[in-house]
Formats: sequence, C-alpha cells, structure tokens
Amino acid sequence: MHLDGPIRASRHAALAVCVLFLAGAIGTKAAPPQSSISESERVTEVVATLASGQVAVLPAHDGVVITAIGNEFEPDDLPPLIVPVSSHDVVVVLGAADWFVPPPRSRTLLRLDARIPRLLHGINGNKPSLNSEPAFENLDEFGLAVLEPLRQAARSLHARVRMPQDVPLTELLVIHQEEGSSLGVWDLSYWLRQTFLQENFWDTEIERPAYNQLLPSKKDASETVEIRYPPGNAATPGVLHWLDQPTGPIVQEIETDPKLAKAERDVVAGKPYKTHLAQLVPLVQAALDSAAGARTKVMAVIDGHSGFSWVIAPPASARPPASAGPKRPASAPTLHVTPHGF
Repeated sequence: MHLDGPIRASRHAALAVCVLFLAGAIGTKAAPPQSSISESERVTEVVATLASGQVAVLPAHDGVVITAIGNEFEPDDLPPLIVPVSSHDVVVVLGAADWFVPPPRSRTLLRLDARIPRLLHGINGNKPSLNSEPAFENLDEFGLAVLEPLRQAARSLHARVRMPQDVPLTELLVIHQEEGSSLGVWDLSYWLRQTFLQENFWDTEIERPAYNQLLPSKKDASETVEIRYPPGNAATPGVLHWLDQPTGPIVQEIETDPKLAKAERDVVAGKPYKTHLAQLVPLVQAALDSAAGARTKVMAVIDGHSGFSWVIAPPASARPPASAGPKRPASAPTLHVTPHGF
C-alpha cells in the first residue's frame, strides 16, 4: 500500500493509512502563496510504500525462528522485511520502508532495509561482514541513527498526513539470539508529528523512537511474539494459531516421529523453547503455510551456535533495488545487503 493519497473509500479505508503527502498527488494546488515558500520547499510528490503484515518470533532450545507474512493489499506492497545485520542479530522493518519520488522524476529517497546495515556499520566501526559479535551494544544509538534518514525523507511532507493514533509511521523489531544468552526482542516505534503553519501547509517531524522490550517479558511469562502492522485483522489466524492445531502432511509426520511429536506437545503447551530447531522448524513451516495461504511468506532462523540462515528467502520483489548512486569500491564493507539510500 502506498502512502500517497487521501483516505480512500475502499478496502483500504478501514485501515486509514493512505495519506496525502503533497497536494500534487491529487492534482490540486494546496500550497501557500509562492511568495511564502522557498525554492527548497517546491518539491514534487513523495510516496512511501508500506511493509505490512504479520511477524512471529518463536524461541527454540538452541535458537529462534522468525516468520513474516505479507498483507498484499496491493500488488506492490512489501511484506515485513527481515534484515540480518550480524550472525546473531536481525531487524524486521514494518511501516513506511520504501520512500521515493514517482515518475517522471523517479528517484529513490530511502530504502530502509538497505540503509540499516550501513547505519550499524557506522556505530560498530565498519565491520566488513556478518560476524559473531552482537550488533546492538547500544540500542539507543541505533534507534537515533535510524531516525535521521527517516527525518530527511519526511521533510518534504507539507500536506496533512492522516494516520490512526495507534499506528506508528515506522516500526522496527530488533532480535538478538546467541548461544548462552536469552532471546531478546525490542520494539522501536517512530511516530509522526505535524505542526500547522498556514493554509494547507504543515511542518512534518518524526519523533525520537519509543522503545519497548518484548522479550524477556517484564509483564508475563510469554515466550513468543506475534505482531501485525498495521494493527487489526486479528480475525486472520496467524502462525501461533496454526501451531496449536497443525494440519496437512505435518500431522502424519508427527504421528510417526517421536521427537516431532514431543516438540508438538511442547509447542501446544506454550513452551517452544524446550524444542530444538531441528524439530521446531518443520512445525513452524507447516503453520506458516497454513497461515499465509497465497500471501508472501518469509522464514529465517538464528542458530545460537552457527548464526543466521534463511529457510524461506524473501522474493526478489521484496529485496532492495540496486543503488542508483555512485558505485561503491569493491573493497567497501558489506553485510550482504545492497547499500542504498540518499
């Protein structure tokens, strides 16, 4: 779903996440008198594509499983974007992820999943490859590093943006799992604030991120995480629902494999952390197939010992495009994600 127009009287209207970035998007003149704005404020339409859908994080005895299911409101929607940033750290990007100026002046402003590894390079000393060291020694520093490119991308928004109060503009899940440590999951939410200046002209600001630790939980004994962006659609069963009542070929495998049967009992009891990845992965993959149907699905694991790997890699349409900017030297550091940005 693009954030590029007023709230629509369609299936998207219930989400109320479609917004008017600039009056030019609907062919009307809504900017203040020309004498009151500078040349730098005479900008063309800016569009942001949402990464939306469901994300589930399930701990195993020796690692963690991460799944994503796309909403696919429109053909060019992105699923939640799983970004490996070290061998034991992952960031999942939700919300406004792909910012660009549409034709005829086509230009990418920010592809957040491609920018995040570069931001971590700056924080952690330009490490040249996926490594075993924790990437998030300072979570606040990372959160503020992401804030700056978001603010740059949002500076051109001068029309009224309508977002539901419970929906942040962008949301990040930060996941850390390594051998000998507990699974850590944090939620970073970036909220939009606008100030009215004059006739149909608003100043747009992205607030400092709000941090929320999801795991280890401070409120209850829950060991799994399942979130949706935007919130809602709770009637659509997710991965956790289908883990409790497996269907399809996995049922026969459970009946014939004692280890898988024990793993299924642990999962139903709400204790997937008692199960090894070797048994949890096929159970989760079967649940993911049931939950996703024809929608885009992605699945990854962080093995506490060997690190990150894909089980179901993201489709090509959900991967960052090649950079249109200057070519990087062949020796430049990389985390195997094509750098891209302003």
